[in-house]
Amino acid sequence: MPSSNGGEACRPMLTLMVLAIFLSLTGCGGSSGGTATGVPTATASPTVTPVPTATPMLASRAWAVDGQQIVRSDDGGASWSSSLFTSPDIALQAITFVDRETGWAVGGSEFGFGAALLHTTDGGATWSSQLTNVTGIPQRPNQTAFGFFDAAFTTAQHGVVVGAAEQGGAIFAPPPLIAVTNDAGAHWKAVDIESARSGGILRSVCLLPSGPGIAVGYTETSGGIVVVTSDGGETWTEISTTTATDLAGSDLTKITAAACAPPDQFWISGVNIGADAVAPGTQSTLLYSPDSGRTWSDRTPAIGNVSGATFQLLPMAFIGSSGWTIPSPFPPSVPGGGSPFALHTADGGLQWSQQQFPPAFMGAANAVAFLDMRHGVAVGAGVPDSTGSLPGVALLTGDGGETWQVGSVPTGVGRLLDVTAVP
Repeated sequence: MPSSNGGEACRPMLTLMVLAIFLSLTGCGGSSGGTATGVPTATASPTVTPVPTATPMLASRAWAVDGQQIVRSDDGGASWSSSLFTSPDIALQAITFVDRETGWAVGGSEFGFGAALLHTTDGGATWSSQLTNVTGIPQRPNQTAFGFFDAAFTTAQHGVVVGAAEQGGAIFAPPPLIAVTNDAGAHWKAVDIESARSGGILRSVCLLPSGPGIAVGYTETSGGIVVVTSDGGETWTEISTTTATDLAGSDLTKITAAACAPPDQFWISGVNIGADAVAPGTQSTLLYSPDSGRTWSDRTPAIGNVSGATFQLLPMAFIGSSGWTIPSPFPPSVPGGGSPFALHTADGGLQWSQQQFPPAFMGAANAVAFLDMRHGVAVGAGVPDSTGSLPGVALLTGDGGETWQVGSVPTGVGRLLDVTAVP
């Protein structure tokens, strides 16, 4: 809003620029209409012995992105390839696969560079760009760059990508963007978002095979964005500021992760949801909806700060009422930083238990994916090396998170921002 005081006018933009840098380094994370049936709690699990490296793991495939590279694991995350794809001109943010051969990787940035919409049909050995297949994006003069931050597919033919329609124009005030395909990306069409505010970025999306889906993000000065669909992404409606939900929070709210589970369960997480005049990052929230976003309840684990470091509950994965999320303080190099454990729930977030990571793990997780109730993989960033770069790190589990094993990530792979896995 215009102001006669120059310092006051610049303060929101400066605050948001700091938050943008924070989110880009970590890989990205109110009041609600519903009420929780119980207060979420967290308990520590007994210390466990790390899984030996030789322990057989599920022969699944996983892929991860580090910004400019795509890497793959053929043993559930225990070991990772050198780069399958590298480009210095893109800013990869997310990756998703529907089977062992078919997948998409997307990219973009708040600063107006690095757009990517890549597709593979051979497990990631080769990639082709689908950026020129996107139509229907409204553009204003001199604002032609668009980018994507996440993707979700229900089949090899049908999926959506989300992001920003105009990167870099006002840095944090582009129109939110959703595009849908029904032919494996041969054609992508931008779709309208009913009641959407004009400025904002969508950071995370998930879809259910039956049609419901949710996408989340944030605006320049009016808090978080939550939009929902009931038809697989063909039409969307914003619910952030409705009386029933009030999910937008304060101008500091950043909603940065969404997760889905059949039949119509949604989870969203971020920082400062519903909080006013609170310093960024000091209030993390995880909200749950059992009915495709109509009602919400607070399922934030009651664990306070992690080893004295402010954290965000950003990475999430759910299978039915069971789920995992990982406290991700920033940066891992700060004393007390890193992600010392995962949190697991078996009852939709009413109760949480800690699942300790191996003592040898030094890093902060940015993403987690589970194939089933037992097999999962998490990726993130390690302690800065001698050049100040953040190396990529990985963890895997074959027993539902009771024990975790540190994966082997090649030198030269940077902080890993997202991960996807298939059997």
